[in-house]
Amino acid sequence: MNTVCHFNMSVKSILVGLMILVLTCQIAEGRDKKPRAKRNVQYAIAVNGFNEVLGEPAANLKFIGNMHFPTISVLSDDGFVEMINADTDLNSKLVSAALTDVYAGNFGIPNSEDIPYQGLDFSEIPQMINLHGDVASLEQIDTNSSWWERANGSQIKGYTLREWLKANGRLAIKCHSKHNAIYRLRLNDLVPGGLYTSWAFFFDTQEQQLITDRPFGGTSANVFSADYRGKASVKQFLNFCPRLIDESERYQLVGVFVVLHPDGQVHGGVPHTVQKEPHIGPGINSMAHIMFAFP
Repeated sequence: MNTVCHFNMSVKSILVGLMILVLTCQIAEGRDKKPRAKRNVQYAIAVNGFNEVLGEPAANLKFIGNMHFPTISVLSDDGFVEMINADTDLNSKLVSAALTDVYAGNFGIPNSEDIPYQGLDFSEIPQMINLHGDVASLEQIDTNSSWWERANGSQIKGYTLREWLKANGRLAIKCHSKHNAIYRLRLNDLVPGGLYTSWAFFFDTQEQQLITDRPFGGTSANVFSADYRGKASVKQFLNFCPRLIDESERYQLVGVFVVLHPDGQVHGGVPHTVQKEPHIGPGINSMAHIMFAFP
């Protein structure tokens, strides 16, 4: 009995010794290892709208300074469409509008007050309802008792300025090489179920002008929708690394903006078709909700 006990104790001692030896080797090996280099990550600064909050510029952007313009409007107590400013009630309801300054100044389209579908609650903006291309407003799916019928999947009825301004998020880009990068877009407090697209805008240093409306990550890859909580997460490939664009190169990335489409449509390589009659565009079927500016 004593022999067995001594044998067991010896085996236990051997095992303990081996464990200590292995652990010591692992610690020593860990000390010799160099820390793994982290991949280069670049973050962009989030601001509301197209660099505009309550009628004022939100940030000083690279190359273009405090350039900003509105893409949303509100309905006054008197039933008129109004531009947003610092005095606007945050509980005001958002409505569609083709703002004169934007349409005339940015797109050269006068008489924007004649463009259809203005002054509508976002949920009332027409969508295609049949294969003939006819359009009409669709009831929101959460209030539609006819579950077999078409419905608007975005919970956007009576959306207020206060809700709109809550949108926030982060854009991070990991670069593997000058022409190989992955971007990750995380967004919160978007329109629940809302249809969105993401767009890059660049500055042409040779012509000294802004180049907008380039699908970020390419068409299809720049389309996504928020979930029922207003959250969205996008991870896609880029064929360039913003950090590795040399200052001497002609085209410089300024930022990325995320656009809501309350009409339930996207348009491939462009966010809207404002130049085509009846000139329906920003403020009606596309609204810049949040923007990411690059330092």
